[in-house]
Amino acid sequence: MSIDRVPPAQSVPESLREREQWVCWRTEHRDGEPTKVPIEPVAGGFASTSEPDSWRAFGVARGYAAAEDTTVDGVGFVFTEADPFVGVDLDDCRDPETGSLDESAASIVDRLESYTEVSPSGTGVHVLLRGELPEGRNRRGKIELYDQGRYFTVTGARIDGAPRSVAAREDALATVHAEHVAREDDGRDEEPAQDGADMDSTGNGNSAPTPGTGTRSGPADLTDDELLERAMAAANGDKFRRLWNGDTSGYDSHSEADLALCCLLAFWTGTDTARIDRLFRRSGLMRPKWDEVHYGDDRTYGEGTIEEAVAFVSETYDPEDDSVDAGDVGSDTLPSRGDDNASTASSRSGSGESAPVSPPPTDTAGTPSTEDATANGHPDPAEDVTVSPGASGDSDGSTTGSDGGGSDDGPAMKEVREDAVVVYGDLAEAIEDLRASIAELYEENEHLRERITALENDADDDHAEPEPDR
Repeated sequence: MSIDRVPPAQSVPESLREREQWVCWRTEHRDGEPTKVPIEPVAGGFASTSEPDSWRAFGVARGYAAAEDTTVDGVGFVFTEADPFVGVDLDDCRDPETGSLDESAASIVDRLESYTEVSPSGTGVHVLLRGELPEGRNRRGKIELYDQGRYFTVTGARIDGAPRSVAAREDALATVHAEHVAREDDGRDEEPAQDGADMDSTGNGNSAPTPGTGTRSGPADLTDDELLERAMAAANGDKFRRLWNGDTSGYDSHSEADLALCCLLAFWTGTDTARIDRLFRRSGLMRPKWDEVHYGDDRTYGEGTIEEAVAFVSETYDPEDDSVDAGDVGSDTLPSRGDDNASTASSRSGSGESAPVSPPPTDTAGTPSTEDATANGHPDPAEDVTVSPGASGDSDGSTTGSDGGGSDDGPAMKEVREDAVVVYGDLAEAIEDLRASIAELYEENEHLRERITALENDADDDHAEPEPDR
């Protein structure tokens, strides 16, 4: 089966085509990993599953994707709370050569009996149906289920024998959820991944924050979408929106942008680790690395990032308290994560928790500023972080280490830190440029050697003495 980059209009169910919930997408490589990024049709900027203004009608999205000068790879459909649709994503279940599904996927597809198409990779399938997603977890292994806040890449490559329309299959959905997703397991709390549901849980490491154990006083009364609306409407809402949409500009690495967004989410969620994880997976920063084990104690990269964010945020959002001011919080500097592949290093004072080694912090775009960032009396969460691991923020804005002694980062020390970061960034950029230049020279040298060899061979043939007649 051939998979068209842009789906023929009639191959997509009308019930989906008639809704203005379409985006485009393109594959970007972040730290070597392919990530499907939602793109706003025509405008070409980042789209978001939480911003309807970045969605378009099917015809507009398809037309933009089909244009000769397009920069996108296809179209996608956004699931919302207002629509009746549920998407079931089955990964790595299809043989792209034969088109056959593995036994588990075939059973699920047969039971759901609704519109089913092949994913862009050719190795997975998407089932779209009408129904209500049961409460509880929505991911286990290779199956993920979504009903809002995510998008599906749409190919129109319907699998043989599948219905052409999106059917109402709530009972079948409940059965599939109960049998394949909701059953008890080894205690790992797996949450959905990000790829607009084409991309691909977190588990509990020895010292990782246990999902659901964070404080959930005020923010718990708000839905995720309501919380996101408030975050984007805050004084630092533009910063939040950029990170949420996957924009890492202004940060030395993708990992620093990850940490910045997690600090913001830690503030808005009341340091609820499970909710931070769930929301981050909806963001444009989500990538496969999030679920990779990166620490010696078996914690994943995502767990370590959330742990750092929770440790560095000393104030959290309270809908009932308008007295908190940005001037009451700690340092304006986030912990740095200059190396995306950093391993664990020295333990935090008094906690035994480990943090990645990296050069001194600062970033130029998303790093918290010292400006008053209150919105309706609430502080900028990214400004509400302490510099020193293990330190706690005092009411006067200073920091006190775990040994009880005061520490003061004066203007001189701040200037030294900033200079160090500039130097580190320049060196890193220079090294990458040097590596690229060496690779190009090596490739050119290989071509030159081949050309010289070919010329020498031709010359030898031209000057070869003929053998005498015998």
